[in-house]
Amino acid sequence: MAKSISMRDVDKLKNRLASLKRSSAKAREKAGESVERLLMSAEVGGTAFAFGQVQARYGGVNILGVPADLGVGIAANVMSILGVGRGMETHLANIGNGALAAYAFKTGHDMGVKSMQAAGKAIPQRPTRLLGEEDSEVSGESLSDIDLENLAAPIAD
Repeated sequence: MAKSISMRDVDKLKNRLASLKRSSAKAREKAGESVERLLMSAEVGGTAFAFGQVQARYGGVNILGVPADLGVGIAANVMSILGVGRGMETHLANIGNGALAAYAFKTGHDMGVKSMQAAGKAIPQRPTRLLGEEDSEVSGESLSDIDLENLAAPIAD
C-alpha cells in the first residue's frame, strides 16, 4: 500500500531542506573565517620570525638608513591601504604587521637592556634552547661578568 504525501508534508520537507542549506552555508563561512585567521597568524608570525633571524644573525639590516623590518612594515601597510596588492591587500598588511612586530620587539628589548645597564643591574639571559631541546646545566661559563659579581656580592659583605 503506497503512502500518500500531502502538500503540507512537501512544505515541511522544503522548509527542512532550506534550513539545512542555511546551516551548511553558515558552517562553510565559519570554516573560511577560521582558515583566514590561521593564515593571518602564520603570515604575521612567520614574518616576525624571519626578521628576528635576520636581526640575530646580521645585527639587523638597514636600507637607506632605515631598519629593514621598520621599512618593510611601513611600506607593506601603505601598499595595503592604497590597494596596490591586486587583491592581496590583507596579506600585505599581515606581512607589514609581522615586520613591525619584529621591529617593536627589538626596539623594546634594546631599551630594556640599556635601562638595566644604566641602573648597573645584571641583564637577564634569555633561554637559547629551541622547542624540544633539553635544558643544559647552568655553569659559570654561561654567566656574564655582571651575573658573577652579583652572585659574589653577598659573600663579600
